[in-house]
This record gives sequence, C-alpha cells and structure tokens, in this order.
Amino acid sequence: PEVGAIKLMGKTSQIRRNLPAFMIIGVQKASTSILGMYLQQHPSIMIMPGENHVFDQTYPRERYQKRNTVRDFIKDQQYEEFDVRCMQGGDRKNGFLCGMKDPRAILNSDRSIPILKVFPWPIRFLVMLRDPVDRAESQLRMGKKQGLLKRSEFGTFDDIVRKDLEHMREVGLVRDWGHKTVKFDDFIGSDEETEAWAQYLQEYVTKKTHGARIGFVARGLYDLQLRSWMKNFQRRHIMVLKHTELMNTENAPNMTNLTVNKVFEFLNVSPHNISASTERMSNTRMNENMSKLLKSKPRNSRNRALAEEDRLSDGMRNKLREFYAPYNQRLEKLLGDEWKGVWEYDVAATH
Repeated sequence: PEVGAIKLMGKTSQIRRNLPAFMIIGVQKASTSILGMYLQQHPSIMIMPGENHVFDQTYPRERYQKRNTVRDFIKDQQYEEFDVRCMQGGDRKNGFLCGMKDPRAILNSDRSIPILKVFPWPIRFLVMLRDPVDRAESQLRMGKKQGLLKRSEFGTFDDIVRKDLEHMREVGLVRDWGHKTVKFDDFIGSDEETEAWAQYLQEYVTKKTHGARIGFVARGLYDLQLRSWMKNFQRRHIMVLKHTELMNTENAPNMTNLTVNKVFEFLNVSPHNISASTERMSNTRMNENMSKLLKSKPRNSRNRALAEEDRLSDGMRNKLREFYAPYNQRLEKLLGDEWKGVWEYDVAATH
C-alpha cells in the first residue's frame, strides 16, 4: 500500500515504504521491549523488529534537519514483512497498524522531534517510565555486561554517576539549590534551563565520541524530557505508562491485560487479551522471550543478590533519591494526580 506523496530530494515521489503510525520512544531500561512484545500480540499491529536507533549520535546531525529525508526515518535493514504487510492507519482490510521502538528518541529530542514534526500524519507516542534510581542502576549493569564500562577505565558505578552529575553542573543544569539566590522552582521550566539542557545534549549526548557511556543520571530527568515533546506534539497523542503497570505487580496477568488494553484503546484498535500464544512473533528469539515472560512470576531485580561491582552503593542510591525527588514532584504536576507519589523515597529531599 502507498502512504501518499511526500517531497523527497526536491521531487514528489510515491513511497512504497510504510512509515510508523506509533512509536515507543523511551525510556531505556523501562521494559520498552516487553511493551513492544505485548503490543505485537494484537492481530492488527505490526512492530518493526528490534530497536531502530534512527536518532542516535552516530547519524550526521544535518541529515535529520532537512524536510526531504523522511524516508530515511526507516532504516534499510528492516524486515520485508514489515514493509509489505503494514498499512499506515491500521485496522483496515489486509492492513496493520505499524509501530517501531527507539527508546533513545525521548532523550535525543533535538534530533527526533524535527523529523517527526514533518510526518504527513500525527504519530502517537508511547513512553514507559521507571523509578529513575533503579533505571540508572539497570543501565549501568547493562553497560558493564556489554563491555562498555570497564572498571579500569571508568571506575565504579558510583564514580560514573558522580561524573554525570559533574557534567550537568558544568553546563549549569544542576545548581546549588540551597543557595539563597538559586531557587529550584524558578529555574525549572525557564529559558535558562532549556539552554542548559540543550548544551548538555550537545556536549554529552550528541557527540559520537561519548557513545553509550554517558547520561545515566540525566536520562532520569523525565519531566525535562517530556516537556520538550509535549511542547511540540498534542498531549492526546502521547501516552505515558508506569513501569510497574507491566512489571512487579502482585496480580501480573490481570494488570498486564488491563494496561495493554489501555494502550490498544489509545492506538484506536480493538481490545485484545494477551495470552501465551506467540504465533505472531517475528523470530524465534522473540517467541522464546515472550513465552518466558507470560509464564514468569512477578519479580524485582533488586531482590537478586548483586555483587558489589554490579550495583550502586546504598549511599549513592540515597544521594540519587534526594537528587530526583524535586524532579519527580514536577513530573506529578506535568502528568496529573495519577502520578502523585509514584516514587516516594524514605529520604528527605534537600533541594
């Protein structure tokens, strides 16, 4: 199926490539892959396999600042099945609602938002949020497992966190909030904060040399990241979910189906209960992952015995709880009463 005439390279062409109707844009280490696997179970949804990092720092900045590069949004190595079977809009005869997952997109807003704004239809965005302290620790473990955080080069997890906080202070994103002349509530949402955030992204996220070894703390500033998206897209086209709505629940199957069907409603497709069937999964590994997930009991990764080098110290976890507390409160104001006290810490905020 065609998706319509789009201006490409100065000419008007018909694209036989299906661009997504929805995207899972973040955040990293908040079960975005699990959400994608659940959504893929719907008979009217097709999700591009894997994570499609089209906004990573490895792509030339200029490429995504031009209106004539919409087609580049979809990478060449996508599966043929996605190309042939998907139809933008979904729930049509012989068509699918097509989606993709790029959990770094929410952070790389300076790259992702400009290209998404020129799409010929309004894309819907899904965001999964997790306790920012647990999220940071989980990503640190992943980086270590992938060999990106060698202790001889980067030090302990605590050292890496301190370095990111230092970077944020260098650009003026984090201040001494206890000082009489610096008030957190006055700074948050100001032009000065926006400029500091843009500088942080430019210096410590966009540059290819930093790779995946940065931003472990900054990625948990959800209020700051979401405000950029809500400023550029209609609020009704953005759905924000709690990590605990899919994971770590006492009544996992019922809660999962309730949550996933909220997403189906948001995407304007019919209700569909998630089952152990994996016949629509794109590959063998995805089949195995979904089967294990649907049969598993609720779990909490922090309950596992972790070696000292695979976790943050208790002192650093408390420091991060203090750091995130006012940002979490701002998130409550942005998203509403449903998020009130979502990550309440037993540590008094000092900001």
